[in-house]
Amino acid sequence: MNKGDKLLFLNKWVSMYQTPDGFVYSERKNTNSVAVLCFRINSNNQKEYLIRYQPLPVIKNNNELYACPITGSCEVDEKPLDTAIKEVFEEAGINVGLRHLVYSIDNVASTQSSEIVHNYVFNVTGLNQETPKNDGSLFESISQNKWVLESEVEDIIFGDKLVLNSLLSLYLSFKHQK
Repeated sequence: MNKGDKLLFLNKWVSMYQTPDGFVYSERKNTNSVAVLCFRINSNNQKEYLIRYQPLPVIKNNNELYACPITGSCEVDEKPLDTAIKEVFEEAGINVGLRHLVYSIDNVASTQSSEIVHNYVFNVTGLNQETPKNDGSLFESISQNKWVLESEVEDIIFGDKLVLNSLLSLYLSFKHQK
């Protein structure tokens, strides 16, 4: 929320505001978020990416999952990189740190919200992967992870009917970075 904006609606998950010039936008409880893509080099010297498949109940059934990166909301006073590291362990069972970070970029989630998505790519080659702990929610208990070859990633992001925009933008910006 910016100073001077009028609160239109508030509950424990979301708030809606109107700017002095009439623009209406929403904010989630924890405004900013992270999107994380992990990759590794396998024993055949091929790059694999970890794709997370999650339910989106308003569009699909719980048993129909869509492709996305690892995601999470930044807690109040939590640094985005710390959120990313926490979410990789929670959702993928991999302990990463700053030394594994190979790329980052920020972008705006939507023209209708003030959310900033902090995007990260971690090289997890050689790291152990445990069974993910998840956060205990039904949503995360249904979600699944799958390692896919780099050659398959574009088939997923351009061929599936529904993918999270963060997966598309993060993969392409990492692949084509200068």
